[in-house]
Amino acid sequence: MTNGQAWRPFRLSESEAQMRLEALALEKRDMDVRDAFAQDASRVETLSWDLDGLHVDASKQRWDAEVKDALIALGEEADLSGAIADLFGGVKLNTTEGRAVLHMALRGEDGDGFEVDGQNVLPEVLEVRGRMLDFVDKVHALHAKGEVTDVVNIGIGGSDLGPAMAAKALRRFSCGPQCHFVSNVDGAHVASVLQDLEPQTTMIVVVSKTFTTQETMANAHIAKSWLETGGGTASKQLVAVSTNLEG
Repeated sequence: MTNGQAWRPFRLSESEAQMRLEALALEKRDMDVRDAFAQDASRVETLSWDLDGLHVDASKQRWDAEVKDALIALGEEADLSGAIADLFGGVKLNTTEGRAVLHMALRGEDGDGFEVDGQNVLPEVLEVRGRMLDFVDKVHALHAKGEVTDVVNIGIGGSDLGPAMAAKALRRFSCGPQCHFVSNVDGAHVASVLQDLEPQTTMIVVVSKTFTTQETMANAHIAKSWLETGGGTASKQLVAVSTNLEG
């Protein structure tokens, strides 16, 4: 546990527990899982776990009590429980930016009590989430009236991968506008996405932490020009998502 001190990554190359696991991997590489089941009727019970709706079953792998104990030893050597406590306790594990890493707080509920520098961050999270949900409701209302048929997300890295993953994973449940994603600075990408859309019913969402990312801004300018040339209204159909409130 870091106890607020400078965080040092755990190095597997220096770990005794890791060396033990590597030795076990060689020792058990020819292990016959079917024989293991025949010899241990309780194998499923001893090598599977359930937690908060997640089911983990290691019984069909080349695992046994030795492997399980070695993995637990690795977690103890790495002080995994201490690292988890630091993560949830708001310790500034992002040493590059000097920031806490409380992504889980974004999914938190009132009373969870995530704190940074002694301050509960949940009220701000819940306030922003409420504003976000209000905005989404308004977009769905526009979609119901036929005023927004498509939404194009422009961003790179974390401004693209997360939204794209969520949209793809939840596509079967979607009842709103069609979602499209542009992340490549190559103009052919944004052109291929926009070519089949209607400028007057397309919302463009430009996502950038600082609004200084050249690739994102280049695509944003192309999309804005496409909107205005096609009869759309940038002031109503162009949305910015950023932490750079002054820019």
